[in-house]
Amino acid sequence: MEKAINNTYPATITDLIDQMQEGKYKHLQIFLSRNQSNLGLGFGQKYLVVNPDGFGLYELNCVDYNAGILQMLFTSPDTGNTAEINLDINDKHPAYTFICWKDIRSMVYDEITNCCAGEDLLELDNE
Repeated sequence: MEKAINNTYPATITDLIDQMQEGKYKHLQIFLSRNQSNLGLGFGQKYLVVNPDGFGLYELNCVDYNAGILQMLFTSPDTGNTAEINLDINDKHPAYTFICWKDIRSMVYDEITNCCAGEDLLELDNE
């Protein structure tokens, strides 16, 4: 018996975001949201992009949507190199993982704050 393939997808990116608000496509919320009445596409946000071949920090520059494929253009802040990543919106386990860089920074700062209270700081001896 063959596995059924879901070939249905929203017609536009606005429809995609509307369906996300209804509970579908939750795996795409890191990029797409509706802020008030505007589309929030995460432009300028930095993401740690991880795939089986490696990882890197990239800034999201462009998001497009066509026939169930989310097309994203990223730029490396260090090198200026661009990378295009296409995601099938129905694939809940893509080869890429995206972590918002602000979330990573927040976790690190919270850990530093919690672990390094004033009494834990090392004192340097004056010679």
